[in-house]
Amino acid sequence: MGNQFSSVDDYNSYAQDPKSALELALEYIREHEDDLDPRNPNLAVVRGHARNALQRAIARSTEKAVERSHPALSQDAESMLHLDEETRSLWEQYIAIRDQADKSVQKESYDFIIVGAGTAGCVLARELIKKIKRVSILVLEAGPCDAQINDKIHAPFDASALWSTSGCDWGYRTQSQTMKGTVDPNEDLTNPSFAYPRGKVWGGSSSTNAMIYIRGQRHEYDKWAAQGPEYRKIWNWEKCLEAFKATEINSRPEPNVAFQSFHGSDGLLHVQDSNNGIYPVMQDVIDTAKMLNIPENFDFNGSTQNGVGKYQVTMKNGRRWSFADGYLTEALKTRIEAYSKPSDGSQSRKNVTVLNGVNVKSESLVTRILWHEKKGPQGEAVAKGVEYIYQGKKNKVHLNPNGELLLSAGAINSPQILMLSGIGPTSQLQNAKTETNIEVLVDLPVGRNLWDHPLCTVTASVKAQTMQTNLHAWSNGPEVAIFHKGDDKGKFPKEANFNNEKPDMQHSCSASIFDQSITNPKDVAPFTGDGFTLAPVLNIPESVGWLELGSSNPVDPPKIFVNYYDKPSDLYRMMSAIKLARNVIKNMPEKLEAKEIGFNDKYGDWQSGNEMTDREYESYIRAKTYTSFHPCGTTKMAPKDKDGVVDHYLRVYGTKNLRVVDASIFPEIPSGNLNAPTGMVAWRASTFIIEDYKSRAGLQ
Repeated sequence: MGNQFSSVDDYNSYAQDPKSALELALEYIREHEDDLDPRNPNLAVVRGHARNALQRAIARSTEKAVERSHPALSQDAESMLHLDEETRSLWEQYIAIRDQADKSVQKESYDFIIVGAGTAGCVLARELIKKIKRVSILVLEAGPCDAQINDKIHAPFDASALWSTSGCDWGYRTQSQTMKGTVDPNEDLTNPSFAYPRGKVWGGSSSTNAMIYIRGQRHEYDKWAAQGPEYRKIWNWEKCLEAFKATEINSRPEPNVAFQSFHGSDGLLHVQDSNNGIYPVMQDVIDTAKMLNIPENFDFNGSTQNGVGKYQVTMKNGRRWSFADGYLTEALKTRIEAYSKPSDGSQSRKNVTVLNGVNVKSESLVTRILWHEKKGPQGEAVAKGVEYIYQGKKNKVHLNPNGELLLSAGAINSPQILMLSGIGPTSQLQNAKTETNIEVLVDLPVGRNLWDHPLCTVTASVKAQTMQTNLHAWSNGPEVAIFHKGDDKGKFPKEANFNNEKPDMQHSCSASIFDQSITNPKDVAPFTGDGFTLAPVLNIPESVGWLELGSSNPVDPPKIFVNYYDKPSDLYRMMSAIKLARNVIKNMPEKLEAKEIGFNDKYGDWQSGNEMTDREYESYIRAKTYTSFHPCGTTKMAPKDKDGVVDHYLRVYGTKNLRVVDASIFPEIPSGNLNAPTGMVAWRASTFIIEDYKSRAGLQ
């Protein structure tokens, strides 16, 4: 048994077979009955799988229990039904010993507790451990280690296989919303519910996204800085650019001086051009766009964003490179050292031996923040740790003196944790409809200000090789982009829209088909030929959504109201972009025989005449729109009287020892994919978190 878990194959075989787990666990317990040490790594794995399997078996040891069990578990339960008395007694003893051992384990405490091993959490862990001597850090991640699903995560072409899977996605869905029509306000139209993927794994959404590297535009960050002199000092464009460059290692061959001035070469996030080129049909999209007077852009993260060109992606040698690959892996390399420090404050004579370094605990769901009974000097709620569920049990972990709790759980989970902990709107925390009765510690607009990028699709068939028939393993899917200014009346964009250096539309172009109503329709045969997608994305929306607690149960998902197209300008600018996408398809080289799909055929009946009316466009847009996977803003960084939840240093108003560091602090949404901006915010935050900690701890 000592070598039972010496290989990944052995472990996977063990973990996936409850009956095998039972036999191995019984063998181990018989051999080591007198020496059940909770620190034994083999026993820890036994507890993780076999113990749970046996508890279920004991609970299901009658025919009635089997009948009540979930169909998927019935066979396992049936096979374990007739446990003899010796086996049952042995396991009861084992569980009792384990529970007693758990009680004797010393209270966990760390200098920093980071909730979430996503983009921001990975950056924080590495920067803090590298730049503070003798510091202990715990990262709590609700999902698994990325190595557990290494094949799908690191194969760029398979990103969509990671969405809506229990292994590494939270499985959220948006709420269906009925609202007044834009074209005809007398008509009630529905924005349907759709899946809302969020990464639940080491690296967070940087391990599950489409790997597109976009930062947004300078003027957007200038707006962050314009909220006051204290914001200008920290969040001006020069500071943001410094952070973007510090996190990036760009491998573009022979970059010119202009490119080098905007990009980094010493960071840990690898960024590259497409590893082996793009699909020829995507080059045809670029050439067609140029023919329509759209300027070519060789760097969407340079001085201007508008134009057509190729994406850069977060890969290394054609393989996904997440923030876990770059930052968390580096953080875990830090040498572990033991040292002595006060156990309960600097005035205490009692010292304990602690270890510096980073611990990452996977499959650990944080349920709430723990608070000191005594308020701070200004009446603040003082964070002292968190409660979390690990291996089916509730655990508590505390902060050391001078420590801080850093919420980096993302734009959905960070506000949910705050609200479950008493920080949020009273209307949410004490709500008879959802049966929530949470004590309100600080009334703040948590969960409001939900920004996202609506995405719509335009699909075409083509006589050329695409991902449907010639899969490029190194392709991330969207390889080309068109950035332009949309027309707020829904008209076809003109040359001035293409040359506008403050674009608000982004077409993600892919040699694949996104629209499931075409590749997986309900009532007709699916389209199986070659095709490509132009997907207009509304990058600077005016409509803002919100989150609500589903209940006071931390396992229940929050309710997500994206509120797309609440403002007329959003609908009309998307309409304008779709007209451009259709025109690009119409003007593709004749040899390709490009033909749009899904407007007036068996895959969609949206257009009644030769020209599509605005009302028909609105129906098409609302039906075909879903997320670009870019939620942000739900714990807004702003002055408190401007609906802020966190201040310029990302400290939660009315609290102490608590910050939020992730995309939820964005005051407004940047125009582009959010992975790079989230990493930038975390790097900037690390600089003042480190400075504050050293000041409190009296470190040089």
